[in-house]
Amino acid sequence: MTSQPRPGPSYTPDKRLGSGQDLGSGSDPAEPRGGRPYNMKARKLREGELQAGEDTLSHQSIPGESYLGDGDLKLEESSREKSTIEKETQKSLTRREGKAAYGKKGYKWRKQQLKLQQQQKTPLDLLPVRVRNTMWSVTDEPNARVDDRTQTKILQARNRVKADVQFAIQKQFGTQYTVEYFGSTRYGVSHSHSDLDMVIIDPGHPQGFVQKDHTEPIYKARTVASAMKRAGFIDVEFRARSAVPIVRFKDMYTGLECDLCLNERLGIVNSDMIKEYCNNSNVLRSLLFRIKEWAKPLRLNSPSTDGKPPSFSSYAFAMMTITFLQSEGLLPNLQADLPALSREERPGMLIWSQRPHYGWDTRFRKLESYTPPIEPDVDVLLLKWYQFWAAYPYDIQCASIRHGAFLPRDSPLIAEFGDTKKPAPICVLDPFIRTKNVTVGITKKVLHKFRKECESAASRMQEPEETSSDPVGPAESL
Repeated sequence: MTSQPRPGPSYTPDKRLGSGQDLGSGSDPAEPRGGRPYNMKARKLREGELQAGEDTLSHQSIPGESYLGDGDLKLEESSREKSTIEKETQKSLTRREGKAAYGKKGYKWRKQQLKLQQQQKTPLDLLPVRVRNTMWSVTDEPNARVDDRTQTKILQARNRVKADVQFAIQKQFGTQYTVEYFGSTRYGVSHSHSDLDMVIIDPGHPQGFVQKDHTEPIYKARTVASAMKRAGFIDVEFRARSAVPIVRFKDMYTGLECDLCLNERLGIVNSDMIKEYCNNSNVLRSLLFRIKEWAKPLRLNSPSTDGKPPSFSSYAFAMMTITFLQSEGLLPNLQADLPALSREERPGMLIWSQRPHYGWDTRFRKLESYTPPIEPDVDVLLLKWYQFWAAYPYDIQCASIRHGAFLPRDSPLIAEFGDTKKPAPICVLDPFIRTKNVTVGITKKVLHKFRKECESAASRMQEPEETSSDPVGPAESL
């Protein structure tokens, strides 16, 4: 004996269920044609209890219910199948693009990083400066110093960014290229908010730009910038016509602003020599760190600012501080008493810059058995540093660590410098490029501010510490 379906209310075809032509011809839904029973949601929708578009019909049959025609089921199945195909196509395109940029392993790692980034409720740029500076530090200080003996989260974060950049470069241009640090990160005086300076190393040209122009794609700043965009970096821009072609971008996970040079070997040699000076001194790293910490809030450590006059770079502060310590007898001269290069040795010993296109002698000594002299406390040296640069005769002298002293601007030792056309307000000579003043962009206004701030800092350090006038001791106040 066959069971009869339960009677239901009269049905009027509704656009929400289709045309209704596959349903029963009469008003009684007990006359099925589709061969499939209605489910409860279809019945409620038919009776007007559900709103249009709220939910889809299920294909599971419920015994004892009315039947739905095949036409509506085919429409529903086709719409579901279409949406599934669209999602899978979009997913496969994302995977294909990701694997093309990073490879299989790199794509999985980058996908995990994206998930972690999406889980963060507050973007890094919107965090307070105090919180942002302590994110990559394992110490209580906002700006933890990083040197060769102290590995902190600052250096770990920078290593991750460097690995990402190298992975993107090798994926786009070939595995023969590597990425190295230069600047403050390389010689160990890096703040958590310091820029990350990197250079692409081309093993085919170990001496830099022996040829002024190279035809390889890696030497095109625009192409390198496109590779950084595909790798997921943000705020990408390039400067192909500057003295040193550079690509600038920002890492979206750490917030680090990065500068990427193209096989500029002089930056690595400069950083290695500063690192050697730091290894021969017990106070140089701490002194440089304190100077940068003082100068950054005053906008005196901003070599490239948008719409404002540039100030001192970290490299310029390092040159000024090393020359100061050399004049105090606290540092040796690593470029003194070097034998002259013969004509046969010169081609293989010079490092070439692109602008100006010239080969430079970048040799310096490494003192393995050097014993640093007894140096004063860092606070005492910092006070002397402020006092020295507050009273320094900028218009008649220049600083040169290659000579280990402050020389007159008209000295025959620096005749090749050629500062006769338009003398700069301050002169700090590059140790290798003998015609370069590393502070050539400093204006008189910025220099005047620097002198005034040095005077203010020196006066503050000489003031006696104020004692608390609260008569209540710590124990009583609790």
